[in-house]
Amino acid sequence: RAVFQHKVYEFEIPFSEIGLAKTRAGETVELAFAAYGTLNPPPSRFRKFFIPDTIYPGDTSMLRFRITNPDPAPRTNLDFTDNLPAGVTIATPSNAWTDCTGGTLTAVSGTSTISYTGGSVEAESSCEVYVELTSSIEGTHVNTTGDLTYTGNSGTASADLEVQPPPEPVGGYVAPVNKLGLVAPWVGLVGLVSLAALTVALVRRRRG
Repeated sequence: RAVFQHKVYEFEIPFSEIGLAKTRAGETVELAFAAYGTLNPPPSRFRKFFIPDTIYPGDTSMLRFRITNPDPAPRTNLDFTDNLPAGVTIATPSNAWTDCTGGTLTAVSGTSTISYTGGSVEAESSCEVYVELTSSIEGTHVNTTGDLTYTGNSGTASADLEVQPPPEPVGGYVAPVNKLGLVAPWVGLVGLVSLAALTVALVRRRRG
């Protein structure tokens, strides 16, 4: 009997085949065994994140894919496609890039499909793919990719993007401001005209 990786294997081997004469009943014979085989390496890990995962309508979020290779050999021919949920599109600009080795990353602004194909990740390391997205549709957008494949299959990756209603103005009316943070000129002009009209009305009232 031989024990290997918590399993017990039983063999029947004639003594004559291992150079032993017949033994007496009950006599113990110690033998050594060597086991040879190939273990299947663990699959690559495939995950994704929205940064940030909560935005207001029209804002952008960076979508990050992470591929981790625990194997002591590189993983090649990486391939995955991510069809974005309705209401979520690739931003302009897309700011798409990757630190994976080689391959082709496709992410066209205004469309809803991201794909990466033909790349590789080094042994016992990880690499990432980035694409910036946007949405004007409020609600929770659940995003699940297709399978990440190579010589094996890592399955899908999933993450949620939350688009919240825009915040309510604090203190009632908020005057428009320009890029320099100054109140728009026409707001001040309207204020002056209103003040002048009020002054004229008060003068006429006194005279009357």
